[in-house]
Amino acid sequence: MPFYDDCQSDYVVGSYNHTEYAPPGQHIHPHYEIMVILDSSKSRISVNGKRFYTDRPYVAIFSPFCLHQLHYLGEKGTHRFLYYVDESFMEKYSEVFDSFKIYRQSAAAIFLLPDELVPRLLELNGEALENSDDPLFSKLLFTASMHVLAKNKDSCKLITAGNQMDHMVSVLRYMSEHFHEDITAESVAEHFFMSRAKLNRDFAEYTGVSFHQFLSELRVNKALFLLKYGYSVSEIAASVGFDNVSYFCKFFKNMKGVTPLQYAKKSFKRSTERPFDLKTGKVVQRSETEIQTK
Repeated sequence: MPFYDDCQSDYVVGSYNHTEYAPPGQHIHPHYEIMVILDSSKSRISVNGKRFYTDRPYVAIFSPFCLHQLHYLGEKGTHRFLYYVDESFMEKYSEVFDSFKIYRQSAAAIFLLPDELVPRLLELNGEALENSDDPLFSKLLFTASMHVLAKNKDSCKLITAGNQMDHMVSVLRYMSEHFHEDITAESVAEHFFMSRAKLNRDFAEYTGVSFHQFLSELRVNKALFLLKYGYSVSEIAASVGFDNVSYFCKFFKNMKGVTPLQYAKKSFKRSTERPFDLKTGKVVQRSETEIQTK
């Protein structure tokens, strides 16, 4: 998984149910990550430089643009589920997720679960994963599992990790929304009324990488998504902030070791679908009805 990762969807569900899984390094993304760990193997959770240890089942909610990483310290377990959801998903199911608003103000909230809650959550999350090809049903099952957690959250031990640099979350959000423009450390620093030196210093402290490296990762991540679909290289280059196609190809090769089309050829079969609105920079969201009938 890249340092910056955007799932480009309002809802994604996955599972870590195999012994060969290696957790990703520290990473940032623009959506919420909800990790449901329903076995008792030891874990170390890193959030914005702070470390937390547990050997209990838990549900962790990571806020957008917090830097986080998970390490498994013991036997790799079998009951682990991972969800990516965006703010629109939270709003659509607000009757459930409003219960977690106070916790979502933290970089991360970790709910250590009592034993009696585990079987019900395992059932609902297992069904959400099994029905991932039916997006509406899977979403409802996941939301039901979060409703169960909301009703029982007072019986959980809660660990919260606050943002150490709230202004950097605003900077990262701004970059994720304007990456296709001609932004620089100078222009972003000016937008947030700070010096370039302070931006660069705080950026490196918060993310562990430079402004330029993060912007490069962000643009490549967006380009990788577009390469899966029927866009030309010139269209992709323009949409991620490059006026010169040749320079974009050189930039991409420096990052990935191959040209954009070579990467696409060896990594996936390209679709003729064009789900990304290149003018607005937004994913074209289809309704559940459209998805089910496609």
